[in-house]
Amino acid sequence: MTTHVVQPITAAQRRALFAAARDKGLSTDDLRAMTPKGSISMLTLPEAADLLGRLNKGTTHDRPAPPRARRPRGVIAMHPGSALLQMDSQLCRDLKIHYQWTEGALSRWLAERTLPSGTPADRPVTARDYQERIQLLKGVLKRARAAAAKEEPCPS
Repeated sequence: MTTHVVQPITAAQRRALFAAARDKGLSTDDLRAMTPKGSISMLTLPEAADLLGRLNKGTTHDRPAPPRARRPRGVIAMHPGSALLQMDSQLCRDLKIHYQWTEGALSRWLAERTLPSGTPADRPVTARDYQERIQLLKGVLKRARAAAAKEEPCPS
């Protein structure tokens, strides 16, 4: 009489099954439904190998590339053609010209200010931050120009 020893699923197979199911977008319940006994723990070594083969069928590598990281909500990609970035850059240039500031002086001035959203003025992140910074720069430039107009005599 021969005894047939049934080997249970190994810890490595169990991890591989969960990883393959996750990569395919399957839940733990979906994975359980794919097993002959309705339980992952009750799988035998050959059953686990078969299920793992079915899950990995059609894949050319162990794991697909992870999904691309997404920007947090409200964070914008600023490209050189962006209207917000162009407006911001123009106002910064105007301020530097009016006050005869260097880039470092403008950076220090911005670093000392906080936008209404609580973001430092020298590090805007979201579109809203850029809009608030533009309003700040416009206000400062408007006051500076008004003060300069009072000092200069009007041309006749």
